[in-house]
Amino acid sequence: MLLGSLALLALVGGAAVSWLITRRIAQPLREAAHTAQRVADGDLTLSLASQRADETGDLLRALEHMRTRLVQ
Repeated sequence: MLLGSLALLALVGGAAVSWLITRRIAQPLREAAHTAQRVADGDLTLSLASQRADETGDLLRALEHMRTRLVQ
């Protein structure tokens, strides 16, 4: 009984952590895709700032740099 309860707890905990990690990655990527689409449509008025210190932050900063250079 105890082993089954621990297994269930581990399964639920793992699922929660997986969901949180996925959400943390997916939201900035959706933002980057939305920004890239707006730039592709010719909208250079938006501004994109990211404080993230990971690859997704690098992507968002690169998109902002691209947008800034296109405006010049």
